[in-house]
Amino acid sequence: MKNRLDFLPPVMRFALVGAFAYVVDAATLLILNEVMHVVPARLIAFGVAVTTTFFLNMWLTFEGLLDQSLLKSYLKYVSANSVGGVINVVVSTALLLQNFPLISTPVIAVAFGSLSGLAANYTLSKRFIFRTKKQDD
Repeated sequence: MKNRLDFLPPVMRFALVGAFAYVVDAATLLILNEVMHVVPARLIAFGVAVTTTFFLNMWLTFEGLLDQSLLKSYLKYVSANSVGGVINVVVSTALLLQNFPLISTPVIAVAFGSLSGLAANYTLSKRFIFRTKKQDD
């Protein structure tokens, strides 16, 4: 499927999707942090962000799913990206709990967490979840 971002290499499209997901992640955390403790808020925000990235990466970054089942692919995606997700959540939550000026603000902490998990998420997504043109050849 052709899209307007095809001129960018997949890793750049993945990073752009990740940047958008960062906004979703941080916004969700900011909202939830007002009504619950930071740890469950952080976990829920991650869940919203990983679901967002699954659909955007399927549409913009990669050619399609390796498995035909959307549910099976989604569950594999969440499992594979949990490696980067654990890195993300641990780094961001640790920063949030430190109470350092600036670094422990939710938006900055989530940015550090997101960057920390990016490489693992891209590699695992490319290998185990999504199809690319080279894999089809």
